[in-house]
Amino acid sequence: MKKLLVLAGGSKRNQVWGESCVEHFDNQFDNVFFIHYDHWATEEKNINFEAELEKIKKIVEEDGVGEGSEWFIFCKIYRYDFSFKSCYRRCYPANEMCLFWNATKYCG
Repeated sequence: MKKLLVLAGGSKRNQVWGESCVEHFDNQFDNVFFIHYDHWATEEKNINFEAELEKIKKIVEEDGVGEGSEWFIFCKIYRYDFSFKSCYRRCYPANEMCLFWNATKYCG
């Protein structure tokens, strides 16, 4: 199963971008996930990487992994650091696939 995780930029205005990515890619993946960052709701200035990494781990655990699962990450340039951290901390199984690219011109 092909699974896509959409990671937007940290600014609240990127929420619309992320939601449009979900709509755009919904028919191209078996599952599409979009992380709504906590600081968008609390209006704190900065993203809490640890809390958001836990959300990713939970999504991966709940959705399941296994033979035939392929994970893709679609993110804006700002979120490369977050994407690499999630892979480095093994939020995804080691045999899963992660792709990174400049997503700003594809959605929203």
